Amino acid sequence: KNGRIEPLEAVELPEGTEVEVVIPAATTDLAAFRSSFGGWKGLIDTDAFLADLRASRTLTRPEVRLS
Repeated sequence: KNGRIEPLEAVELPEGTEVEVVIPAATTDLAAFRSSFGGWKGLIDTDAFLADLRASRTLTRPEVRLS
């Protein structure tokens, strides 16, 4: 909060005690990740999505012309 790390619970440390905060690397469950492959297949029309995305970009951005 406001650039400071605040414990969620009271910590019994003398004022001014230096602490080291270790943020563990995210663990990845590859089996769970791999089991999700193809889970979205057939739920979205990718070609229509990309066409809509490209069309929406022309509303706010000028066309890019390569010379």
